[in-house]
Amino acid sequence: MKYQTTLRRIHNLPWENLDTPKLEDLMVISGITAREYTNSLRIARTLLPEHKGLRLLTREEWRTSSFHFGSYSRKGDRADFLRHFVNKSGLLKTVPHLVGSACVTYDFKTGALPDDVRLMSVVSRERDLTRMMTRLLSSPPECWQGEALQAFRHYLARRIRLRETGEGHLDPTSSIRVTNSVLKFYKLRLELYQSLFADHNTHSP
Repeated sequence: MKYQTTLRRIHNLPWENLDTPKLEDLMVISGITAREYTNSLRIARTLLPEHKGLRLLTREEWRTSSFHFGSYSRKGDRADFLRHFVNKSGLLKTVPHLVGSACVTYDFKTGALPDDVRLMSVVSRERDLTRMMTRLLSSPPECWQGEALQAFRHYLARRIRLRETGEGHLDPTSSIRVTNSVLKFYKLRLELYQSLFADHNTHSP
């Protein structure tokens, strides 16, 4: 199987149909994937310390003030930004067990991936996941209620804007070759997202 096939399965999930509780669950998931991304970027810099694109990416991602929104006004990375609002809104207390368990599994298994796969995951996700975020933002405005989801929407829109305006990370990292070994990463990402779309109607009290 080619990794692009798994990417298509991710893209084809019904992102625009998420209601408020599931958007909140996705924000928790995104906090986990953002932390994993930061760790993978550190590994990428270790493997290719002189790569100009990765150096640029690091400057844009680490200790940046570009994520400022609402009650968040300090420097940090994308994981810091999401964690601030997840914690402030108590979303970890309401996430379904299935999603919480999937987050733990994802965190553990991605941490065990070979370093070269983690490098390729950094590059390929910057290229290939924008369409998913665009579909997410087509959810009805009334689904994005509360400071946490407003911050999440701002975060997604900013990431899309970086790519569409050419200010983002695609060109600086385009010289890094991505092979089908990255399929291991996308299988884990698909399994994580599938937990969100499983039939669960009960959130933790």
